[in-house]
Amino acid sequence: MESPKRRLIVYLGLALLLAATFVFRFPSLLEPLWYDDEGIYAAVAHAMLKGSVLYRDVLDNRTPGIYWLYAAMLSASGYSFLFIRLMATLSLLLTQVTAFFIAWRLVNVRAGLAAVALLGLLGSLPFIEGNIANAEIYMILPTTVGMLLLIHGRFYLAGVALSFAFLIKQIAGVELVACVLALLLFSPRPLPRLAMLALGYLTPIAAASAYLLAQGTLGEFIFAGFGYYFGYVQRATRIPHELWPIKLLLLAAAILVLRRFLGGQRSTEKFHTGLLYLWTVFAIFGALFTARPYPHYLLQPLAPVALLIGALVGTWSTPLPRLTVGRVATVTGLSVAWCWLFLAIYMPWPNWAKPEKTVAYYQNFVQFMSGQRSLRSYNDFFDKRVNRNMSLARYVLRQAKQSDYLLIWGEEPWVYVMTRLHVAAPFTVSYYAYEMPSGLDRMVEAIRQRKPAFVIWTTNKPLYPNLKAELEREYQETSLMENAVVYQRSSAVSTVAMPAPLGDLGAGNP
Repeated sequence: MESPKRRLIVYLGLALLLAATFVFRFPSLLEPLWYDDEGIYAAVAHAMLKGSVLYRDVLDNRTPGIYWLYAAMLSASGYSFLFIRLMATLSLLLTQVTAFFIAWRLVNVRAGLAAVALLGLLGSLPFIEGNIANAEIYMILPTTVGMLLLIHGRFYLAGVALSFAFLIKQIAGVELVACVLALLLFSPRPLPRLAMLALGYLTPIAAASAYLLAQGTLGEFIFAGFGYYFGYVQRATRIPHELWPIKLLLLAAAILVLRRFLGGQRSTEKFHTGLLYLWTVFAIFGALFTARPYPHYLLQPLAPVALLIGALVGTWSTPLPRLTVGRVATVTGLSVAWCWLFLAIYMPWPNWAKPEKTVAYYQNFVQFMSGQRSLRSYNDFFDKRVNRNMSLARYVLRQAKQSDYLLIWGEEPWVYVMTRLHVAAPFTVSYYAYEMPSGLDRMVEAIRQRKPAFVIWTTNKPLYPNLKAELEREYQETSLMENAVVYQRSSAVSTVAMPAPLGDLGAGNP
């Protein structure tokens, strides 16, 4: 039993680590509106808040939770993007606290503090896109909460928490499989516990499905969220599709080895150990599932990996168990195989998130805050499109009515959000139009039915001929900003105003 004084010291240490995490993440709060995934979530959420029905009027390929979450944050904050970044930071901080209590329960305080430190550091740095308010940063909180509840024997609530993670992003479903296997392989009385876990997992999914069914969009969601999604994530992979079974073989081998090492009579201790290892393996599998080198995928296994490393730190003075040559060779061989898979996918590291750019990221922030770098230069560090998009939004806002529709042919979802006009397009980025069934025709139909007052075309994305014909018949070109052409509906063209200068604006605000 910990003494009150020791508990106070422990909680002070935890608070200091959380404060350090906040300091590391502070620059992310002031980033401009630049990252496309954030922009897609925000644009879809904005369309929903303006009356569009998800998966019918506006589509994307994720489960609905991330859009509902973004819509709630936009609505509650009055479209404050600082608030959205604060919520991403809060999600990581709460994940750290949850991981701390998992490690304290399974190992000791030292393991918990080590896990918190590692999770806070890696979860904040740009080289794995920890600074972005992406789905993963929100997904890892309910996943980690679910694991803590499972360890405490709250199986129904654990299922509910894991289901929330799945509703934020589909790939979180692999961690449910880890929990099921841990129960079946190592837990005493597995079947009743498994039934409660399944019941909890199905409760939010059933509620979400009933809501989508009532809106008449359940079928569209199933196609977009699963049928299209699993094809989409297999594009631009770093390893051939023919090698995909290797991932399944490595996963199966890891399960068999763990079962061999933890064999014998079932016990709560073995269940906890098996759960932590299976969570780690399945989360790594989820991160490598697509074989695409997006660093934010690595946020998924961050919590269990931090817990495993924390456990090593927490038990560094404990004598190692007796290891046979066979066990060492097995673990080494599996580790090498998983490392090969990781390196094959992520090396060379994606250029936009190279580790050396992390130093430049903080330098950019310090120079901007100290007045050594202009707002334009600060924004350009993230993406050269930021300043142009701010000018586009200003230009449109000077002439638009709030009841107007906007359609963008390109990959500039943030402009929808900055203007707060109605979203005319069924897709917030144009590449979906080429990939969704009848997607191109739906874009043309959107112009004919919704008659957007403004159309923005970025010329790096070729115009679909039928869309071009609509623009030539019904629209006039009114402005050109770098590679972005602004068209205004002929019946609504007024005196054309020149784009307003950027002026002294807070980073990322139009």
